[in-house]
Amino acid sequence: MCPSDRSAASEKDNEHFTIERSLVNATWNEIAQIPGNGTTQTTKSYSYTDAHLVAGTTYYYRLGSVDISGDRQVYERIASATPYGPEMVAEYNLTQNYPNPFNPTTSFGYTLKEAGTVTIKVFSITGREEATLVNEFQPVGVYSFTFDGSSLPSGIYVYRMNVNGFSAAHKMVLMK
Repeated sequence: MCPSDRSAASEKDNEHFTIERSLVNATWNEIAQIPGNGTTQTTKSYSYTDAHLVAGTTYYYRLGSVDISGDRQVYERIASATPYGPEMVAEYNLTQNYPNPFNPTTSFGYTLKEAGTVTIKVFSITGREEATLVNEFQPVGVYSFTFDGSSLPSGIYVYRMNVNGFSAAHKMVLMK
């Protein structure tokens, strides 16, 4: 898992940022889009965690931006990271789903610093349980999950993770 935290001092007509990854620093694949803030003079912070990695492999990353007219700019600065095995997971974490709002699928990730029985459930905004996504013992590591909300009506939902006394929840919006 390679987290990245950055900030932008200002933005002009920014639709979104792109994050691209490469194994050889030559062939790039877009792995995420982070929504921008249009035009602003206010400093905004952004973060992304790449949870789809193989320990011991070096990955290269670069950032791009797309403006509201669709014009794309790729920044020259390239970062690299080499993650190591699951023993490097230092915390429990549940990431915000992306995209959000979504229709009908969205993805999120989570990390386990200790093995344990993980439960991840989806609840309506009124607290009614709608789905159980995970309910099993899992070892230390980094995980990702795709949720399909096609059987649910549009609305605001909460997904909650519980493991070994740790609990985290995030809101997500399904718009059909």
